[in-house]
Amino acid sequence: MILQRLIEYADREGLGQDKDFGTKHVRWLIELDGKGRLAGLTPLGVKEGKHRGEDLVGVPETPQNEMQSPKVANFLVDSAARVLDWPSPDADDRERKKIGDKHLYFWTLIREFSGWSRKHAKDDRAAGALLASRKDLKLIRSRLEKEKGRPTDNVAFSVAGRPCHELQLTRRFWSDRRKGLADHSAAEGALAGLDLATGTLENHIALTHNKIRGVLGANSMGAPLVSNDKAAFQSYGLDAGLNAPVGISAEAKYRAALNTLVANGKPLGEETTVAIWTKKKIPLDFWALIEADEGAVRQAFDAPITGRPDVLRLAEGKPNDFYALGLSGVGGRLMIRSWMESTVEDVLRNVRSWFDHLAIVSQYGDRADRHFKLWALLFAIVREKADELPPPLPLQLLMCALQGSAPPRVALELAVRRNARAAAGMPSLSDEDQARESSKLTARTALMKLCLIRSQQDTEVNASMKTQLDSEQNDPAYLCGRLLAVMDRLQYLALGKVGAGVVERTYGAASATPGVVFGRLFRGAQTHISKLEGKSGGAAENVRKDFEEICGHLQAWPKVLTLEGQARFALGFYHQKADYRRRSQESKAEPDAR
Repeated sequence: MILQRLIEYADREGLGQDKDFGTKHVRWLIELDGKGRLAGLTPLGVKEGKHRGEDLVGVPETPQNEMQSPKVANFLVDSAARVLDWPSPDADDRERKKIGDKHLYFWTLIREFSGWSRKHAKDDRAAGALLASRKDLKLIRSRLEKEKGRPTDNVAFSVAGRPCHELQLTRRFWSDRRKGLADHSAAEGALAGLDLATGTLENHIALTHNKIRGVLGANSMGAPLVSNDKAAFQSYGLDAGLNAPVGISAEAKYRAALNTLVANGKPLGEETTVAIWTKKKIPLDFWALIEADEGAVRQAFDAPITGRPDVLRLAEGKPNDFYALGLSGVGGRLMIRSWMESTVEDVLRNVRSWFDHLAIVSQYGDRADRHFKLWALLFAIVREKADELPPPLPLQLLMCALQGSAPPRVALELAVRRNARAAAGMPSLSDEDQARESSKLTARTALMKLCLIRSQQDTEVNASMKTQLDSEQNDPAYLCGRLLAVMDRLQYLALGKVGAGVVERTYGAASATPGVVFGRLFRGAQTHISKLEGKSGGAAENVRKDFEEICGHLQAWPKVLTLEGQARFALGFYHQKADYRRRSQESKAEPDAR
């Protein structure tokens, strides 16, 4: 199924149509003049002072099964080690011999190309210049070393300003050569069979699949999606690529498609790369939408405000499939972490629902925030770094947004735990760290609200959680959170700023075992009300009304709160605090809210 979708994408984009040519990541262009002398050395892909290399398209390609031979190299574009006979300094004698053999093969191909061009082309200067450049290999290597090039860097050639791999002459030579080899292989009995990706009978089944580049965790040179080099997968004698037979043409297409999609995809965490595409082109960047880019969100959902139909409305009734593929690499192998096949219309509805369920009033109660970036949510539930997250969680949250499903329970566990630790540790933080933690609070509370609404536990009460303060909510956990916020307000009005106040000292216990904590807290609250009456009778009366209003809905103190209950406690606490800040802004007569 996945290979079929990739082949469809390749056909749509015109990728991999010629199995003898592909895409290769190249860091250096060796520039030659018309006589083969070194004219310059150009670093490719230099942006903002960083040398990243470029993906060159239409590069002559040697099948991976042939490249496994210790004496075979690529044509025209290959590593500096093979082109320049430049083994790494720590290479042993065996590796040095292997590099030397591949170096000889590379230049044997150039010599063969030069001889072919004299017979088949009117102008063979490019081939002659390439062959003549071999005498300058030491100079090229020296220049490359000075530019901090490495033996593993791929290099390409240009002659008189024209990249050699783009010349029609080189393409004709390589196509003729590969066809001759294929005909010879067929004459010797090439393996034929059913191509599972296309459902057709093929004369040439790819025994070895070439590599996909850019997947996190995989080797820097790439790793194949289809491979079979372990005895455990070789039942019935299906070794090599026969466990998933794919024709060489289909292999070239799906590989070109996947390399393109991975290059345009996004890393999630340190282990997973995600590729997203649609069957038909659509004028919307789904990555920008998921990352809550203002322009993408407006284009997808808010366009009616501007008088234009939104993308969701345009998608209704117009079938268009949506695909998302999560990949991880482990050395020389690729693993499929997730595969999603849906429709554009359903995905857009799910993403809009994702933002709606995340909607939460701001900490100052003046607006509703809903468009949280995925990584803002993830960083809100860790102390400092992303490596504190469970590795699968970023991909799982992304799939929740796209599929409309419930987040894994660990997301709620981390959010609740981080909330309690942040509340307890705030007084000991610097002003800068306190500001950073405060900025995480809104995103963390939004994530808890999303988890509650989509939870399979206490479904009725969890689904009733609102964006802002709900004075009609009767849930004991939510009410206890509101009460702690009232006590925090009371303490501030009565005593002003203190080091470790009621929240810092009791939040963790109050949110987990309110029945044990709140009796003692109410006894302390009476003292604070008496003190506040001496400063402002009106403020004291307002606090009493808040206590009465909340306790009027509370039948009994819950002894212990479940994980979902602790999240509702956090939501009630956050809502009440935001409402106090809103009141304070509206009425300057009261002292500023804490």
